[in-house]
Amino acid sequence: MTPEFLAELAALVARYQEQAATEPEPPALMTPEQVARELQVSYSLVCKMLKRGQIPGRVKIGGCPRVRREDFDRWLVEQAQPEPVPLRRAG
Repeated sequence: MTPEFLAELAALVARYQEQAATEPEPPALMTPEQVARELQVSYSLVCKMLKRGQIPGRVKIGGCPRVRREDFDRWLVEQAQPEPVPLRRAG
């Protein structure tokens, strides 16, 4: 490895670390609007799903619904898991 390559690599790492330090963390609580944006569905659908308990992590703060980010992220990963298909017996 040449000294030029190592210097360029060090500069890239420094830029990455700087960006990571300045980027804000996602909020611990999400509004229904934020949930709708992430799911790419309407606000009204998210509100219905929250009322039905179909989206976990719902809390109310001052009467305003919020969703705990940690619960939402976990639920979203679970939704992406394929459901097992029952095998049929031949015959």
